[in-house]
Amino acid sequence: MRSDKHERTHAAIIRRAIRFACKEGMERLSFSVLADRLGMSKSGVYAHFGSLSALQLEVVDAYCQWFARQTFGAVLAVPPGLPRLRAIFANWCGHIAAGTWLEVQPFCGAGEPAQLAVLASQQWLKALCAWRNRLAACVSDAMAARQLAACTDPTQLADDIYGLTVVLHHEVRFFNNADALRCTMARFRLMLSAAGACAERRHAPDHQDAIAPSRVELL
Repeated sequence: MRSDKHERTHAAIIRRAIRFACKEGMERLSFSVLADRLGMSKSGVYAHFGSLSALQLEVVDAYCQWFARQTFGAVLAVPPGLPRLRAIFANWCGHIAAGTWLEVQPFCGAGEPAQLAVLASQQWLKALCAWRNRLAACVSDAMAARQLAACTDPTQLADDIYGLTVVLHHEVRFFNNADALRCTMARFRLMLSAAGACAERRHAPDHQDAIAPSRVELL
């Protein structure tokens, strides 16, 4: 039976692993890196997981739960339809701009159990599909409320919106584009306008549409 100290240490390792992976990429995550940052021995960190792939799987699972709470759970009080869709998108983009967005690529180190690496990638893809479905559901709600044109394809629009988050991630992480968030929010509004969105409120300035990076706290 695991002790409370073991559980606390395990949770601390996962938190640090997520923070590192969001900043540096999952492919650079290693037991040595975590040991250095936590002041532990490499063997001590390894003992908690048994393989790098097992660590990756736990990191993906914990991050997905956290992101879902922060991005979707946090807007449950927002009216359905366009208001909720805008709030979700703002939260999502806020995490990307703040550097708290995880990118998972198929990865398996030498000697690592390939099945666990596959499971981590599958878990990530499953989460992405679920989140895109949530976007599509918001679009459907907006159509039902006549906030979007009746001819709108919920799946297509959700995919297009998701595509904006991918571009934003690249602009922030790879191109260091300081104007990326503002441009993304502007493109989002144009996308909704093209889909017949009702101008139900005056928009705040672009940079205020997404949560401020300083307000984002990872785990």
